[in-house]
Amino acid sequence: MSISQEDIVLSFVQGVDGAAWADERTGWNAESAESVCKWDGITCDHHDSIVSIDLERQDLSATIPTELGLLHRLTHLNLQGNPIYGSIPYEVGTLKALEVINLSSTLLDGTIPIFLSPNLRELVFAYSHLEGSIPFLFGEGHGENLAKLDFSSNSLTGSIPSSLGKMSKLLYLDLSSNQLQGSLPAEIGNLGSLQGLFLDNNRLLGRIPPALSRSQSLFQIFLHKNDFSGTIPAALADLPNLLDLFIDGNKFTGTVPQELCDRYLNKDFFEGHPSGNDRDGCTSVACPANTKAFQGIFPCHTCAESFLNPYLGSNQCIGLEQRDILRNMYKEMNGDNWLFASSWQLANEAGWAENINICDLEGVECNSAGHVVGINLANKNLSGMIPDSVGFLRYLRSLNLADNSLTGYLPSDLRWAPLEELDISGNKLEGFVPPSLCEKGDINGNGNGGQFSCDILTCPAGTFNEIGRASTGGPVQSNGDIINPYCVRCLDADQAQYLGQKACENVSVQTAPVSEGTGLSDIALVGIIMPIIAVVLVMAFYGFRKYKRMKHRRETQYYNSNGVSSKSVFAEFGAKQSSGSVFDDDKKFCAANVKNTLAFDITSERLSDKEVWLDVPRARVI
Repeated sequence: MSISQEDIVLSFVQGVDGAAWADERTGWNAESAESVCKWDGITCDHHDSIVSIDLERQDLSATIPTELGLLHRLTHLNLQGNPIYGSIPYEVGTLKALEVINLSSTLLDGTIPIFLSPNLRELVFAYSHLEGSIPFLFGEGHGENLAKLDFSSNSLTGSIPSSLGKMSKLLYLDLSSNQLQGSLPAEIGNLGSLQGLFLDNNRLLGRIPPALSRSQSLFQIFLHKNDFSGTIPAALADLPNLLDLFIDGNKFTGTVPQELCDRYLNKDFFEGHPSGNDRDGCTSVACPANTKAFQGIFPCHTCAESFLNPYLGSNQCIGLEQRDILRNMYKEMNGDNWLFASSWQLANEAGWAENINICDLEGVECNSAGHVVGINLANKNLSGMIPDSVGFLRYLRSLNLADNSLTGYLPSDLRWAPLEELDISGNKLEGFVPPSLCEKGDINGNGNGGQFSCDILTCPAGTFNEIGRASTGGPVQSNGDIINPYCVRCLDADQAQYLGQKACENVSVQTAPVSEGTGLSDIALVGIIMPIIAVVLVMAFYGFRKYKRMKHRRETQYYNSNGVSSKSVFAEFGAKQSSGSVFDDDKKFCAANVKNTLAFDITSERLSDKEVWLDVPRARVI
């Protein structure tokens, strides 16, 4: 039985509130004498087929009806700024004529469906509550047309698919303010048309791939507030149009390459602020190590004595006093709830006074000089997150936090401690092992014989081992039992969601090892080939799962055609720059636009009631 276009559109009218909403609009009633093509927000082609539904900011409260999948000629769907709730129906993704879909600033949750239309030009889902991961192979089939992809300010997890690198026409990519993890795929460098890349406020780690410098059209790169490490590639200075590069709030070491300093980037951030003229090209990108700044860029302030900051573009200096670091551990890991840790609790009650001997704390081992060399707080009901400052215990050789309820991520700052033993198994830590830790060597024998593997530090999510990590040198004994030396993949990744799991939840049969860098013998390889083949077959049936979480971001219209979108704002960039502002005043908030309303003193960074310029968000030119 077929359903009319009128009935499909009226499926947006839901409940008493929906009926009241429809009464205030032209058409939107089954008894209306007007053709559906003349209803508010509806556009048809010359065949009287609906091609556009534009209900932007119409205060429509409803779910997206699955019946939309029957509008086979629909090219534009704009529900931005409405209290739309529920999930995005699979059926919407099957619309093969779809060109523009904007579902930003809604209450939508659930996951992002696969979109089959090869004609997509804009996909905007910003400022909502979408969760899970970006679909595997997303971008396949969209390379010829997709120009704007904005999933910012949601709750997306997982990693960035390398398949995004196939969207050769992409101008604008905004995945900021999510919970994305893993490394930045080198394939992003294949986006030759890309002009704006916004990945800030995530959990991305690893190095910036030098291949990013191949995206010769880039003029804005926002990577701040992640966990990137390594050094800043000098090759980024080869981007001829680069104007803005924000990399502060990461774990970069070294210095800002002189080639980037010479470009004097981020001028618009300081525009209109006379004190900003005192900055140099390097501090415009990031403050140097052993300094701090409110936003990680000029003005920079030297760390006080007994404080350290090894990173570029940091907003804090870390105290090196052992007592302070242990006190911070107690606070961040909810020490009041620890079991069998009365000395820690007494120390806290005493305000961590100087007469408290930290070497007498349960689980703390010191050398003859009073330096903390070992911390064993296994199975003590720890919760919260592992503080970064633990990595600055300069003599720490052993850290055992196993079998607790710790959450969050494994800090890359642990690379600074001379660790030889690390056990974080049996917790609820998410994400990945930071590459800087994997490459450090010595921890749990990692690097012996020139072989490095993250698995030797802890098993990755989706895998398990009875001791929570792989081991070097073949099978090991634990309590008289022979332990598999490898991290073993669970049949379903959701049954091992955390790092360092010691078993798969509710699974009695597991599969083959996933480690290669831990010294497999030829016999072992032969012994696991068949199980690996079996795993591949099984995993093909299980497919790829999704994850969770949320945040915020600014979005904008990007080009303009048929009343919904097609003229690139980038094309007007030169005119805006010459007129004194590179930002669209109607859509973006720029430091230059507040110079007459905010009083400030950049040099001292002192703030009065009106001196709040350092809170100005970095503006996207879009």
